Amino acid sequence: MKKVLWNIYGNKYDLNDFLDNHPGGRHILENVKGDTDLTPLFESYHAFGDFESIKNQLNRYKVDEPGVEQIYNFDKNGFYYTLKKRVREYFGQKKSLTDKIKINNFWVIKTIISICMFIFTYSIAFFSTSIFALRVLNGFLSGILFVVLGFCIMHDASHYALFNKRNQINIYFSQIWNSFALWDYDLWFRHHGHYHHSFTGSDLDPDVKFMKPLIIKSPINSTKGYLIIENKTLLFSISFVWFLIFPGFFLGQGMLYWMVWKKKGYLWNLGLPKLTFSWLKILLGGLFIFSHLYKFNFWVSLSYLIAANISYGCCILPDHDTYQSMINQAKTNDWGEAQVVHSANFETKRFCDYFCYIFGGINYQIEHHLFPSMCHVHYPEIAPIVKKTCQEFNIEYVEHSSVYDSLKDVIKSLIILNKHNKSNKKS
Repeated sequence: MKKVLWNIYGNKYDLNDFLDNHPGGRHILENVKGDTDLTPLFESYHAFGDFESIKNQLNRYKVDEPGVEQIYNFDKNGFYYTLKKRVREYFGQKKSLTDKIKINNFWVIKTIISICMFIFTYSIAFFSTSIFALRVLNGFLSGILFVVLGFCIMHDASHYALFNKRNQINIYFSQIWNSFALWDYDLWFRHHGHYHHSFTGSDLDPDVKFMKPLIIKSPINSTKGYLIIENKTLLFSISFVWFLIFPGFFLGQGMLYWMVWKKKGYLWNLGLPKLTFSWLKILLGGLFIFSHLYKFNFWVSLSYLIAANISYGCCILPDHDTYQSMINQAKTNDWGEAQVVHSANFETKRFCDYFCYIFGGINYQIEHHLFPSMCHVHYPEIAPIVKKTCQEFNIEYVEHSSVYDSLKDVIKSLIILNKHNKSNKKS
């Protein structure tokens, strides 16, 4: 039986004997085994390690067989390598700086507070005999807080950005949140951590298709498979309910994961991992369902769901779907440039750092995409370096001063794209 290998730098590597020796753990290697070009994943996740040593170690496992074509360049004199060198210099001169970019004491304190607040509000909403209005209010608050925990803990953990030498804890944190959200950790990593981050804004990025069949959200999308709704008000009204009320971005993503698992094994052109069950997934998923059925109240559950959907949607829509990031095109094939032009920062003025620390640095989307294995608490420190380097390389660094301004720009982009979609279908 032919071995399944790893495609990096246009070559194939047989890492099967290296799985248990991989400092990042075997799980990530098993998850991407046999996938398309893994060069962006390899480069970005080792950006702060002893890169030459890591690359030399990789070459020991190279096999005499051509791999899939390398999609992006990582030129030593290009934008990404220049930026990486400057950010590394900011954190120190050691060959390996991985410890410097992970969690700090501030992260620990704010995470403990956030977890306690979520447990407190969720318990009042779903397990107490408090008055109806108080339960609805706490349902709403706990929905927001669960999304806060998702961005601050799960999101970073799934990028191995919390701990350096305790990678299994990264996996556990991500699995715990994913299980309670009725998502799936392995599929989330492939969807988000690998394909979305490696190929942002391209036809290999699953996120350019995630509003299908209602809303076309990228100019590279084929119009095939989208509903024809001539009335723009009706289209956006249906979309508002579908994405923000029920099932919404939040619950809808989990539902979609499970609904399409057996449909040809693919989601948004994304090969799905093997469906597995663990006691953790069963217990936490069961706890979530039980909590909403115990003392069942439709309005309490709906308040939780609406809060989670809206807060999640308001955090993810400005990341890549603004008008500027839609029309921007990279001038070179540099991977770092592609990340910048297809991403956007928001809430960058008055409440910038507060928003970053509450919502896991999601407003520093450019910095996150360039250095996904870095914990979000460091984004405000490196943002000036990133912005200055973008200016030197004449790369547009898109940022909006507030969530409101960024969402206005998202709506502008969606209206333009869906007018284009409708005219294409008529022709």
